[in-house]
Amino acid sequence: MSVAVTEAPAAIGLSLDECRILADLKLSVGDQERLNTLLAQNKAGTLDAAGTRQLDEFLDRLDDLNVIKARAMAAVAKAEGHAA
Repeated sequence: MSVAVTEAPAAIGLSLDECRILADLKLSVGDQERLNTLLAQNKAGTLDAAGTRQLDEFLDRLDDLNVIKARAMAAVAKAEGHAA
């Protein structure tokens, strides 16, 4: 799957450096560990209602983050003259 390169950094209101920073964003170590725990509990069928809500919130945030990262990566690629 590829991201269409349609917007330069300025078109999304960010500098090239800001787009690079966004493209490299990752979960904190603590959040990644908690997500891994929730996913393991979900797979094992031992996730309670509170854990299910927390997992859903994590996944929603990750979806949003991935959209932002994809736009930032496409903007960087366009600015650098690369196809994404």
